[in-house]
Amino acid sequence: MTEAIEEWTKGLYMTTENNYIDIEFHEAVYPVRVSIYEIYNPGNVIQISAQDSNNHWIQLWDELSQIVPPKSRLFSPPLSHPCDFKTKMLRLTFKKSSRESYTELGAVMLIGTSDLILPRNPNESLSNLLKRINSMYSPHHDDVHNLTADSKSAHLDIVHLQQNFPKNCVIYKRYYHCTLDLKAVEESEPNVLREIASEEELAQIPRELTRKINAHFNAKFEKFITAKAVFETSRKCLEQNLETAQKELAEQKLDDECRGKLELAKKSNTEVCSNLEEVKIEVHRLQESVKRLEKETCELRRQRDTVMDEANALQLQVERRDTEIERMFTELSSLSSQFQTAIATKCQTLNEILQKIFKYLDLITLCRMNEVNYMRFDNLTRDPLLYTRLNMRNIGSKKYMCKLFCYFIPRCKYLEQLDLTGSYFDVNDFVNFLNNCGSCVTHLRLSQCSTPSRQDLNPVLQEIAKTCKNLKELDLSFAEFIDDKGFSYLEGLNKLEHINFRCLYITTERCCKILQNNQRLREITLQGDIIIDFIIIELANSCPDLEVIELGQSSSNEAELEGWDLTLQGVYALENCKNLQKVTLDICGYEDMSDDLFRSLSSYQHLQEIYLSGYFVLTDHKLELLAQCKNLKKLFFECTKIDIPNNYSFILELFPKLQEFYLKHCFINNQFINQWIERYPHVKTLYERSDNSTVLNDVLMRSRDV
Repeated sequence: MTEAIEEWTKGLYMTTENNYIDIEFHEAVYPVRVSIYEIYNPGNVIQISAQDSNNHWIQLWDELSQIVPPKSRLFSPPLSHPCDFKTKMLRLTFKKSSRESYTELGAVMLIGTSDLILPRNPNESLSNLLKRINSMYSPHHDDVHNLTADSKSAHLDIVHLQQNFPKNCVIYKRYYHCTLDLKAVEESEPNVLREIASEEELAQIPRELTRKINAHFNAKFEKFITAKAVFETSRKCLEQNLETAQKELAEQKLDDECRGKLELAKKSNTEVCSNLEEVKIEVHRLQESVKRLEKETCELRRQRDTVMDEANALQLQVERRDTEIERMFTELSSLSSQFQTAIATKCQTLNEILQKIFKYLDLITLCRMNEVNYMRFDNLTRDPLLYTRLNMRNIGSKKYMCKLFCYFIPRCKYLEQLDLTGSYFDVNDFVNFLNNCGSCVTHLRLSQCSTPSRQDLNPVLQEIAKTCKNLKELDLSFAEFIDDKGFSYLEGLNKLEHINFRCLYITTERCCKILQNNQRLREITLQGDIIIDFIIIELANSCPDLEVIELGQSSSNEAELEGWDLTLQGVYALENCKNLQKVTLDICGYEDMSDDLFRSLSSYQHLQEIYLSGYFVLTDHKLELLAQCKNLKKLFFECTKIDIPNNYSFILELFPKLQEFYLKHCFINNQFINQWIERYPHVKTLYERSDNSTVLNDVLMRSRDV
């Protein structure tokens, strides 16, 4: 195989001004592969074309529909083959995109050859040959759209093709000096017929027939030259294989002779070692016999001297044991009577007793009980009332999870609570489980769960909305591969009381629709790219019983968050939630309305916990507002500057029921922290500074001592 020409063109962007870019390389080659490093918005390249020597654009690849995850990748689509022309100009065509979005490419590489190569198998294209080789290296060979889906094994198929070129391909060369020039045929006498016919005979042959004969000759001659090139390549390959086989045969003969001599030597050595081991065993046996006889003699002498003393001691022990046995028998009879009375009073049958015992067993022990007595225990352990709660957390085997689902399907008719936090399962297996056992489920936790082959969880949410009509608690925090269509299924639920949507890609509009249909909601944890104002307003209008609210945004880009922050409109709407007991908010950047926020929080008489983070100034006025919450037990401030110049103890004096006071990355003197711990031992005071971890350790230690 000729040396491949590789060229990277870096720093490419595509905007909405046009939907293609042209890339020129230093040298023209026959295309073998085009690799594109897509950094941002992958999957927008829909066509790759190459320019031939006549400045015509020839399509190498075309794909309109692709589902690509939103992360960078090395994209190498299968090209149309054969590409029987050289090129150094590529054109990448993109999808039409919106004005705000753009596509960013890190680099583009053209891999090709200086000579045209063809697969040795005429029924196989070069793309199919590379796919077959690629399946030996990449675990993602089933990705038919991308030959470099696994970046670790990228281009190993081309390296393999170079190393085994004579076995897989041939070099195709055209012999133009031997073919006929059709234009010359029309202007002069035919060269082929001149050798077999006279001038008079040639003049009698029609010019059109002459042209067809010459064209047919050219085609047949070109096929002959190609077949000859294939034959010569095969012959050289066979000669090399024959020479290698002869060398291996000679080496094999020499190895056989040496191996025979070595076997004879090993056999002799084995016989000598065997005889030596037998002698050693016999000597060791005699030594053990002598030691045993000496030990037995000493033991007999000792027994002879102590036999009388032992007899007396044994007699005394027998008398004591008889007395103890009589006492234990009396106690056992009393306990047996009490036990039988208790059984007769509380349980009429043995099965009722076992059922009561089974209720206190853990899940693993309960599943193993059928091994004790199969007929009885197997029937008792299948009682659906024993399986109202299942905890299958952090199970990382899809096969094991499938077995668990199959095992529990006939047992979980009345399943109410299911926890699959951190587990790995197949979507279809879980959907089947919910279809059979989800009608009574009220609590479902799918936090941090994952699926094989990047399966989306949309079918799971669809089945939840269809089957789990009594669902009260739903935890989807950190779950992956859920899009807007999947969240739309949750609009069919109307009894939710607790939802956890931390770090999910849910839109503000979809979240508001879910809240509108679940007016019994008491707890909500929501963190994502959401408009906090709209969420709070919807909570105030639709969820009057709300007790716990935790809101935040997952994006760290301030430009993306612009217009999505909490405003005075959201703060005033928050006052309508009269039953709040716990509030968690990030108020970074809300300095202008922080007084309004604290004034709003002061109106909640049931509030017990407040968690506020953000760069704002905590004044005595704001603390006085919070002090109106008479039942406040926990206060948490992060990245806050405390501005109470006269008396820092003023903070803890305002809150008589305070139990925990946590300051993280706040600007305050350590001396006041120590004074608080000594003066208010009933309050657990925690102080953490990012620039001095030892302060935290000392304070925590003193807090434990108190």
